[in-house]
Amino acid sequence: MNVRGDRIGKRLDELGKSQIWLAEQVGLKQPTISAYLKGTVKRPRMIKEIAHTLGTSQEYLLGDTDDPTPPNMAQDKIPAAILEAFEQIPGAPLTEREVRIIVDQLDLIARSRKPQNGGTQSTEQPPAS
Repeated sequence: MNVRGDRIGKRLDELGKSQIWLAEQVGLKQPTISAYLKGTVKRPRMIKEIAHTLGTSQEYLLGDTDDPTPPNMAQDKIPAAILEAFEQIPGAPLTEREVRIIVDQLDLIARSRKPQNGGTQSTEQPPAS
């Protein structure tokens, strides 16, 4: 389990907060936060607390997803029709991991469907038969 220190740093920058602030919030010392940022922490026991404090998910900080959305908001990104389809599948409700996988796949599909020609789609009509 490797922490993506760059992502912790990015969240700190976005929030306008310092390593010292984060250390105080989660009950660690600043050198420990520095070690998280460098990716040298072998057992990131406080990753859940760090993620919560930074308003993101531990999956994002561990590099398991590229979506920084906090866990309780990830499901809001899934269209209702897709959620309804998953409700038809027998079993337990979707886990947070499954929700993240769905959101990541939807983002991937959306990016692949964006226009490739400088931001404009072709309006050329096919020739009439």
